[in-house]
Amino acid sequence: DPDGMIVPQLHETAAWLAGMRPDVFRYIMQVDPEVLLRSDVTKTDVQDRVALVDNLLRLYEEGRSFDRWTDPRGYSKLNHPGLAAQLRPFVMGSEKSFVTRRVAINIAEACHVRALQDDLVAMALDPAQPISVRVEAASAVSRIGDGVTKAKLKPLAAGQPDDDPDDELKGFALRALWPGQLTADEFFKFITPPKRTNFLGAYQGFLLEERNADFQPEDLPR
Repeated sequence: DPDGMIVPQLHETAAWLAGMRPDVFRYIMQVDPEVLLRSDVTKTDVQDRVALVDNLLRLYEEGRSFDRWTDPRGYSKLNHPGLAAQLRPFVMGSEKSFVTRRVAINIAEACHVRALQDDLVAMALDPAQPISVRVEAASAVSRIGDGVTKAKLKPLAAGQPDDDPDDELKGFALRALWPGQLTADEFFKFITPPKRTNFLGAYQGFLLEERNADFQPEDLPR
């Protein structure tokens, strides 16, 4: 296209060729790396996956790509032994754009990079971070965190009006905590009317899901 990127109609063809030709793979990695998420990246060597992650994040940071990828299986192909160290500066970098940080968090989540779970929970709890980044971090912890790390999100389940205007932090915290990390008393204490009744986000979704199967007989009086 006029910007030197691959036209959408040829994304599948380009990815197919890249899977057979290392030279094509490396060329596309420089000009339109997102296309390679459609190829079998797992068959490439570690150095190519490292370079692909670097190029993806560079394009997002330069504003030349807008995170068109929505299938997490694409990001899961990027896993490699040094991924945590590679992503950490982007996940934690307050000087990075929101899109870049979101993609880095999504890659960590898709690849189940638990080495970053302490960083993610610290970010989710930090009121100095942008709310959008905190929500992405809380969402990732709710999906890939271990029990100890998920339990650290409990303060978010209480929900503060100015801190969490759409109840997104509250919703992902409850998804992480219930049922394994909360008692029934805590559960009912944290269930409050949504701040925005016309917003269907993580908290509203949590409330709409079937919850009766998660209670034990001893919880019924409460």
